[in-house]
Amino acid sequence: MFVVNRSALLVKRKKPYIDWANALDEDGPRLSLDGPMKDSTVYLVDEIGYERDVEEVVKKHYAIIFEQELVAWHLVEKDWPQKRDLKTFEDWFEVGAHSMVLDICDYSFEFEELAA
Repeated sequence: MFVVNRSALLVKRKKPYIDWANALDEDGPRLSLDGPMKDSTVYLVDEIGYERDVEEVVKKHYAIIFEQELVAWHLVEKDWPQKRDLKTFEDWFEVGAHSMVLDICDYSFEFEELAA
């Protein structure tokens, strides 16, 4: 078992994101707050020591997380919300943090770079 030198941000979609995603295509797949895609996305970030550090890490990374969450559902950027500031991010997503990340697998990480 290894301690990973990262902390984890857990990002969960809130109602404004769900409403935006569902408005894109009335005949497409539907999201809901309690449906099968209600899970959080985990982002590994710099190690977090204290609660105030969580706020700083979110401020540092919210733009790239916001973009990734949008592209995960819809690739056409012109359909994304125009306002993607920190306040909007906080309205659209719930963020939790875990300061300790442990790897208990017996094989190495595999990395795949995502296009941003």
